[in-house]
Amino acid sequence: ILNNKKEENMSTRSNIAIQKPDGTILSIYVHSDGYPDGVGQCLIDNFKTYISAEKLFRYGDASYLGSTLKECSFYGRDWQRDIDPATVHKNFESFKTHYAGDVFIEFVYLYKDGQWLVSDNYSKPELEFVPVTEHKDYSGEHKGMTEVEMISQIGNALKGAGFKKEDISMQSWETKKKLN
Repeated sequence: ILNNKKEENMSTRSNIAIQKPDGTILSIYVHSDGYPDGVGQCLIDNFKTYISAEKLFRYGDASYLGSTLKECSFYGRDWQRDIDPATVHKNFESFKTHYAGDVFIEFVYLYKDGQWLVSDNYSKPELEFVPVTEHKDYSGEHKGMTEVEMISQIGNALKGAGFKKEDISMQSWETKKKLN
């Protein structure tokens, strides 16, 4: 909490999904920055076409999204974990009820009909989608630090406190490059 206001930036979990031309829907989990000004803004800024959006589902669940596919952090591709493939939903109706009420997923995003939609997921029996830019929590402004930026600052603080670089393992693009 900063200035008596809750900052929405630590592990706001979300799912992102895409409706394929045959009506099936693929979905994956994204661990960080799931709020509309985080994942939502990233999706509408960087993955605005079906072709670019569809590529997000090749590597399974993600720790966080970046402005390019290379800058995203996927657990299977970048963390040397088994790939947890995208979940396949047979149609929109089954998808809407699958995540509804999941207390661990705060927002669900869906690329459908050429646009990114979002539904918050606070104890709802069924998801209710609106365009990301029309969501009540969307401002179009980057507010505060993202979780990835916070982790970077924690790493710097640990180094300043005397921890050796080799004793610190963090989630970041710099670390990914060393692993790959």
